[in-house]
Amino acid sequence: MDEFAGNDGYSFRIVVEDEYEFYEKDLFSLKTRNQLMEEGTIIGNTACGEIDIEMNEPDIVFPKMAKIIPEIKGEDGVWKKKGVYYIDTRKLVIGEPKNKLIIYGFDGMLKTSIEIDFTGIEFPADAAAVVTRIANVSGVFIEDGTLTKLDKSLKIPKPEYMTGREILSAIGSMNGGNFCMNDEGKLRFIALTDVLEQKAYILSENRSPIVIGGVRLLV
Repeated sequence: MDEFAGNDGYSFRIVVEDEYEFYEKDLFSLKTRNQLMEEGTIIGNTACGEIDIEMNEPDIVFPKMAKIIPEIKGEDGVWKKKGVYYIDTRKLVIGEPKNKLIIYGFDGMLKTSIEIDFTGIEFPADAAAVVTRIANVSGVFIEDGTLTKLDKSLKIPKPEYMTGREILSAIGSMNGGNFCMNDEGKLRFIALTDVLEQKAYILSENRSPIVIGGVRLLV
């Protein structure tokens, strides 16, 4: 889990619907979870990221499935996305001096949990063609380089009674890896060896882990 805190030279904010910005003064807490990094060494995972926010009640109403992007700014002064999420639940807590809004959301992986129409694709099919159709129907983009990582020699039989996410899980297992959403909100295939590498902590120049708000940052 990553917990954002404005210290050690870092600042954070959330951007709602690509329009409304809320900074540290508006936010009590901001936490994200990446299942891929927290569930151990496995393959065939379709990791769905989650976000929890507690903030002052805003002047606007956030609709369900509104897009929320947490961003972090370091010493370089550049705001960088740390995922793209969609609101699932909202709870208003009445209090003083202001009311508090509690938000829970998930990333775009959950969008793939639907039935997929594969009309026009001849099976057995290349994994890349199947993944592309799942992404198109689900309304998510694919990270550059993901399709080229999939083994072209493996052919996917026609799926039956499976959601897009379940199919991605099967393709991930066949290719020795997992699917998740990257910081830009795009679908990424990541091999098991890459997962192990990404579990290494970000190190400072003196080789000590960088910590923000008591949480060690991962690559």
